[in-house]
Amino acid sequence: MQNYTSDQYDEMLEVFSSLDSVKHLEAKYLRDDLDTCLEIYSDFEMAFMGGLCDVIIRKNKKQTSINIPQDLAPAISAAKSHFGRDQELPLALINKLTNGPQISDTLFELHCLSFFENSLKFNVDYEPKLIDGKAPDLLITLSNGESIFVECKSEGRSGETNRRFNVGGNLVLDALKGSKLQSNAWKNGMRVEIKLEEAPTSHDIEALKNLGKSSMTLKLGDKIALNHNASLAAVSSTDPITRPSMHIKSYNIGQVSTQLIDGNAECAVYAWPGLYKRRKRTQRNLMTDARKQLAAIPDDSLGMICIQMYGAKQFIPDAHKALKRADYKKIEGVQNSVSLA
Repeated sequence: MQNYTSDQYDEMLEVFSSLDSVKHLEAKYLRDDLDTCLEIYSDFEMAFMGGLCDVIIRKNKKQTSINIPQDLAPAISAAKSHFGRDQELPLALINKLTNGPQISDTLFELHCLSFFENSLKFNVDYEPKLIDGKAPDLLITLSNGESIFVECKSEGRSGETNRRFNVGGNLVLDALKGSKLQSNAWKNGMRVEIKLEEAPTSHDIEALKNLGKSSMTLKLGDKIALNHNASLAAVSSTDPITRPSMHIKSYNIGQVSTQLIDGNAECAVYAWPGLYKRRKRTQRNLMTDARKQLAAIPDDSLGMICIQMYGAKQFIPDAHKALKRADYKKIEGVQNSVSLA
């Protein structure tokens, strides 16, 4: 079933073709890879916005949205380059690419496959089998014959930590959206920032709505404690968002083109401490899962863990600490990806 118009197809192809990761491909392969991608996801709901299109996958009351031209099509290109353009993609791989909980890991392992195989020109095998029956994602064979088994893990954009923050953060943004307080602050060159100690409650949202309706005029540098959980501050709109941080922003988009940058954000909400702790646990669990997957690699080989996560720099001390433990003796290193940050 075709879920798109010819104009939408052309826009997707234009976005896909502009990516650095596929610059080396001929035009006929780009079109073929996009066609394969659209065929795989033909039975799923698609949401379009300009040249961007998200596939929406629902499973067990959870929803996963992945962009076709920017995320899925490049992964399909990597897979077809590896398995052969005249070959059908393995059914097991297609099943992983259409199973919501597995998509983030699978896209990242195909990204790593493309990097090692096409950028570094290594000889790479996909999902080699170990004596314990497990299959790491990749096996790199170096020119000197040395073997490196690679396990790829991704925190993903639609994990539980992000879901909780998006729900709570958007409730806070909506409470002030269009309010006198926020509009007047923006007109005077200020951005409203909200910080929370815990997930926002109905009382917090009500307090923000009432403050937004009030006649209060914010001045640069003002800090207001709404209650024990939420506080509000007025900062210059030219000030950058505090990083590294989990945050969500709102913009007033009118008839003219608006860049989605810090300087154009009217309001920003920062995550509460409990979410950072939860994320740390998730990231440590990714390391543990990857280590277990590599436990049975041959003694004369090396192991590598590639992790795609938010706030990768903050996780480096945890990775260094883990690598010093005896149960990580076969792991030569951990490669952090900051592409989600």
